[in-house]
Amino acid sequence: MIFAFIIAIISGITPIIYKIILNDLSYHTVLIFSGLTVFIASLFYSIFYYKEISLDIKTYPHKLLFIVLYAFIGSFIVKVLYYYTIKHTDNVAKITTIMALYPLITLILSYYILYDDISTYNIIGILLIIIGLVFLVK
Repeated sequence: MIFAFIIAIISGITPIIYKIILNDLSYHTVLIFSGLTVFIASLFYSIFYYKEISLDIKTYPHKLLFIVLYAFIGSFIVKVLYYYTIKHTDNVAKITTIMALYPLITLILSYYILYDDISTYNIIGILLIIIGLVFLVK
């Protein structure tokens, strides 16, 4: 649970930092350098988990294509759109609020695809998200 809060804090700070950086740099530059950083960090990370990664590659090679496709769409395309949007907005809070709809989308898709249960609390949460979005975006 503590990691979720740490992620929320970092995720809340990140758009502010990027907006400050993007005042001077093109979003193309930010995309490339942030991508290179993740790539280099991933290489170092792979050294520590080499055996587990090798076993996964040998056991599930057909799933690697899905990882590549999702990485392209879910990471690269999203990052291009993210940096572009942050660069060209006057209201970072409004944009990140709209982007924060992803838990709602996850909840709905997990119900239909993974057959997860949706409780009364989930429905109340969805309604609160929508109400909050209306108030924050106006």
